[in-house]
Amino acid sequence: MNMSYTILNEVLNCKRAVTTEYALLFEAALGIDAEFVLFCMI
Repeated sequence: MNMSYTILNEVLNCKRAVTTEYALLFEAALGIDAEFVLFCMI
């Protein structure tokens, strides 16, 4: 995903905000729509 384990862990544990860049990385890696990721992680 081109994201460090630390950053991924912080995003998944809601300790770091989801940016557009992270949402696009999730979309590319997992096939989940970036808008959905941004909306769900609020």
